[in-house]
Amino acid sequence: LPCPRSADELQMPEKGTVPREMNSFIVFRRQLAHVAKLHKTSDDGRVISTAASFIWNGASKSEKRSYTLIAEELKRRHREK
Repeated sequence: LPCPRSADELQMPEKGTVPREMNSFIVFRRQLAHVAKLHKTSDDGRVISTAASFIWNGASKSEKRSYTLIAEELKRRHREK
């Protein structure tokens, strides 16, 4: 799964309110949903969440690290708003 290089590349909905800050798993799940939509594999949120959980639990700490860094950046931005 290609990880966004930064928080700016993460596909975020355009809303007038400040969204709740995301943890690293939610960043990963959102990216998985985006990739699934691009490849037209599934748009069922339950299927994507189940797959995300399975993949995330099998991922190494180094694989999770980039998502953790993005979540930390989003958390910092959230506190600035």
